[in-house]
This record gives sequence, C-alpha cells and structure tokens, in this order.
Amino acid sequence: MDNKNAFSKILILVIIAVLVIGGIFVWQEWLKSDLRLKIKDSRLPKGIEVIEQGDKKIVKNKAEGYEVTVPKELGRIEGIGGTPEKPERGITIYGAMPAEGVRPSVSIRIFPIPSEVLFDEWVQNTWAVEGGEPECYVLKEKRKIKDKESIIMQDQCSYGALTSYFLVKYNNKIYEFSGSSEDLIIKTIESFNFEL
Repeated sequence: MDNKNAFSKILILVIIAVLVIGGIFVWQEWLKSDLRLKIKDSRLPKGIEVIEQGDKKIVKNKAEGYEVTVPKELGRIEGIGGTPEKPERGITIYGAMPAEGVRPSVSIRIFPIPSEVLFDEWVQNTWAVEGGEPECYVLKEKRKIKDKESIIMQDQCSYGALTSYFLVKYNNKIYEFSGSSEDLIIKTIESFNFEL
C-alpha cells in the first residue's frame, strides 16, 4: 500500500510541475503575441514595419530605405510614432515606461542635402536655424561612429535636461538621431543599416 501511496504523490508532483512549466511557457508566448498585436494594431507610419527575429526587433523603413535593430536597452517596444502624411518628421520608437525615470525612446529624422553642401556648414546654418533657436544649439563634439562622420549638438534650452542630437552624414543625407540617452542613441547608430 505504501508503494501505491508514494507513487500517487510522485505522480501528483510531476503533474503539478508539468502544469507550472507549461503555464510559464504559454504566458511567455502570450506576451510575445501581445507585443505583435500592439505593434501591428498601432498606426505605423507609411512604409514602416517591425520584424521580430527571436528576441531581436528590427524596424524597417522602406520609404526612407533604412533599417535599425532596436537596442535591448530600449526594452519592449510599446509603440512607433510618426506622421504618415509627413515622413520628413521622422519616426520615434518608444520603449516601455519604467516605474520611475525617463521613458526610453529614439527618434530618427532624415534631411536630404545637395552634394556640394558641407556637413558642418549645413548643421550650423540650416539644422540649428530650423530648430527654432540657433543660439540654443552648441557643438558638443565631432567623432566617427560606425565609420561615419558625426556631429553631436546639444540643445541647452531644453526643458529639464540637456538634449543631444547626433547628426550623421551618409551619401546625400543627414540622419538626425535623438533620444532619452546618449548611450541609447550611440547603440542605435551602431545597429543602423543605412541602405536596405
């Protein structure tokens, strides 16, 4: 009788373990499908699609001809904003809102420029002026990121904190990257594919 009783207890424990493990697996799959639904159901800007490859998420902008692997530091993608009728305003990829602090995000805008225009000159005379208050924007540094010439400008008039804009020249376009942290912006640029 003791063997049957012991066997019954072991069988019950095995069944409970299988149910718990199965429940965890189903819950994880549900979270993934919930993310896909949120992204697919949101109103994505024209030409934008989100591709999931395992835990990697790639935002592909067919209209502008680039793709970016979303840095893990952004966390779960909660949305992609943009103005479909005005693609020149760019897109913003939003991460999940933390319990406290700043919601992680990265914005990307593209400006076509004539080939004869100098990068530095365009940044000082066009980009900063179009921003509204050219006296607010100061050169922070110049450096190469992913073998691309980059100019980092800082907006000293932003509300609350200094905002940095990373401007990267590639072919006859200038890509403007901004976001919730410089680290996140740099990782975005490093994962950025300038040509599809």
